[in-house]
Amino acid sequence: MIIFDNVTKKYGNGTVALDSVSFAVGAGEFVVVEGPSGAGKSTLVKAIIREIGINNGQIVVDGDDIAKIPAKNIPLLRRKVGVVFQDFKLLPDRTIAENVDLALDILGLSESDATTRRNELLNLVGLANKADDFPVQLSGGELQRVGVARALAPKPKILFADEPTGNLDSKTGSAIIHLLEDINSQGTTVIMASHDLDLLRDYKFRRLRLDHGALVHDTAKHVSHAKKEASQDKV
Repeated sequence: MIIFDNVTKKYGNGTVALDSVSFAVGAGEFVVVEGPSGAGKSTLVKAIIREIGINNGQIVVDGDDIAKIPAKNIPLLRRKVGVVFQDFKLLPDRTIAENVDLALDILGLSESDATTRRNELLNLVGLANKADDFPVQLSGGELQRVGVARALAPKPKILFADEPTGNLDSKTGSAIIHLLEDINSQGTTVIMASHDLDLLRDYKFRRLRLDHGALVHDTAKHVSHAKKEASQDKV
């Protein structure tokens, strides 16, 4: 579903946010991208949806080399990849239903079909009874659930949750992870960026660990760059 092949992203100030990163994520996987702040997690998702360009390498999403997608078709790419943001990005003067409706507007659905889809999404995230509330009336966990509903509006094949538990207590954070697991069980590929290793300790997700832009560990391979370098030193 996603292939990173030797991807490097260097910003104008000299910061190397992604350093020759290579990995592949299969359809239906649940993968956690972990690492401290500044490790390159947010750059990863921005590169996947082509919000930023890369300096070297190749990114393939659902079979398409995204560098070759015409600019006019980038919105179609972003329908394939739903993004859940840490800071929610909800409009405070719109109700929960209206915030989700905004994501549905671009799909060209009839009013009836859009209402049906919105109700399905709010039921999925457990907020059907909050449809007429405004963001200020909801808890942090509920706001994050609205973000999930909005990201799922176009029925994306991939859901990228960028630090979805970062502003939440451990109990609420666990509830969000369980929601993402439920979504994953229905066939959506889920990638979650997180720096909260304590919260993730009891989960058996595949993990990709970034450090200063480099992929230093992938539990699917059970090998890190550090181990590779140690082996080379012995040769």
